[in-house]
Amino acid sequence: MTVSTATDDLKALSESDRIDLLKGYAEQDAIFGSPNPRYKQCKVYCDRYLNIRVQMVGTDGLTDADWDLTIF
Repeated sequence: MTVSTATDDLKALSESDRIDLLKGYAEQDAIFGSPNPRYKQCKVYCDRYLNIRVQMVGTDGLTDADWDLTIF
């Protein structure tokens, strides 16, 4: 009997599917205004998160946590 884990499921995804998944996480986090520190070194996540946040609140509304993502 084979047990599937979340890691196994992610490995089975194509690279483009994984990128889409990261972008989806970034969009949801941006809506709530709370970046996930787990993904702060992922360029795809940071770019999408910041794009959505700037559209929502403008650069003046970004928090310190948001600005930290610009480093990556």
